[in-house]
Amino acid sequence: MKESRHAAVLGITVLDVHLGRHPRRTVAPRDFYALTYRFAGKVTIEAGGVRVLSAPDTVTFTPAGMSYKTSIREDTHMIAVHFRLSEELSFRKPAVISAADTQLSSLFSELKERYSVTEPLDFECMSIFYRILSELERIGYGTSPIPHCVREAKRYIDERFSDAELSVSALSSQTGVSDSYLRRAFRAFVGLSPAQYLSRVRLTRAMELLQSEYLTVSEIAQRCGYHSTGYFIQAFHAQTGCSPGAYRKQRTQA
Repeated sequence: MKESRHAAVLGITVLDVHLGRHPRRTVAPRDFYALTYRFAGKVTIEAGGVRVLSAPDTVTFTPAGMSYKTSIREDTHMIAVHFRLSEELSFRKPAVISAADTQLSSLFSELKERYSVTEPLDFECMSIFYRILSELERIGYGTSPIPHCVREAKRYIDERFSDAELSVSALSSQTGVSDSYLRRAFRAFVGLSPAQYLSRVRLTRAMELLQSEYLTVSEIAQRCGYHSTGYFIQAFHAQTGCSPGAYRKQRTQA
């Protein structure tokens, strides 16, 4: 966390939390910051005009002094760390960062096992927590990481582009944010709207398949998520300047 580089951690409280599904509720401002590692379940958090989705293998940050709304969409398990700093952070919005393929899962688990409420000044626990903060800084926490909803939407498109019914509404439902927020966030971090990115993924895959004669143009259209062969031909020509058949001929005779 770059903003806390010169701040000291004054104390921590570690909680192993299991919660069932719960409709949206408001959490009053608290006098501590919170970091949670989620092992299971999905939770949405809304505050300061930002809505984020906390999902498995993510770390969620909520600042001190901030009221927020939260909805527990699935039964959830997380390790939460409440902490205080010697200096306030200027970062005042909730944030979620992907923690897959990092040490964070084991560090949060180690902290939970080591922590004891009877030893609030346990320096070993403080050392583990500083390692957590260092790992978060290493992977970009506090430096405008790509929002989880954008990562999830992009992954979903990459895996489900062949679904002709895939839409922005389906993506926003999957990621737990509104259509308008997903469009803004996706364009800000990817440089394209979700629909434009989906079109590019489909076109790229279609171009790959056209480089052999194994599948017909109609079969390629279906595999790449186009509603019809005619629409595929039209879209392909608009983006490449030639028909799928002409593109295949150029590639197979080269």
